[in-house]
Amino acid sequence: MPFSKKAEPCIRFLQEHECVCQSNRTFPDSESLIQHLKNSKVHKRFESTLKNYCPSCEVPFLSKRGLIDHLRKKAIHRYDLHQVACNGRYQVLERFMRSQYANETGSSHQISGKKRPKQIGYTPMHCAAFGGHEKCLQIMLNWTDGDPNVKDIRDGRTPVHVAAWTGNCACLGLLLKHGGDPYLEDKNGETAFDLSTKECKLVLRLHSLPSFYNKSKFEHRRYSLFASLYLFIST
Repeated sequence: MPFSKKAEPCIRFLQEHECVCQSNRTFPDSESLIQHLKNSKVHKRFESTLKNYCPSCEVPFLSKRGLIDHLRKKAIHRYDLHQVACNGRYQVLERFMRSQYANETGSSHQISGKKRPKQIGYTPMHCAAFGGHEKCLQIMLNWTDGDPNVKDIRDGRTPVHVAAWTGNCACLGLLLKHGGDPYLEDKNGETAFDLSTKECKLVLRLHSLPSFYNKSKFEHRRYSLFASLYLFIST
């Protein structure tokens, strides 16, 4: 499956970009770093002597222009909906609403060339569920293409599968409220019930109650807290 380990972050998870020439300077996205490289007095004055290097990819470049082109073209650095969802940056999520889709596989999760990335097929919906980014999910689920039952092209798992597997109860409750189906099977014939943690199993059972669909987001969080307390007391 695209994510074989629960602790393994998405390949688009990149909290910040670092300027190797000024180790104390970090930037939230590649565009901010590019503007720094272009406009910084240090980079303008010492352009011929400064090291041009991408620490994330461990690749050196002969010039600043080469580094900038790399930051713009390499999928892992591209500041798009996929990266925003993977990093939980719900504050800027709306800016991608008109140009990108919550249910489409990001370019870095597609097969390209001879090298196949470890994580293939996941959409921004999957990655937000995997990372436990409830606010990102809330926004995307309100879009017309925010489908809680979109399947990964490789293993057939939905965001519901992913949230249950990783134990993100609040995200799971949110997905279920917006029509997520816990009985859909992946390519191994497994449902969200089969993959879920003990806490999420309780959320799935509560989902079967008729009143579940009327619960607010605050009450979904209460389900998560109740599940944790219930398991703590019963162990």
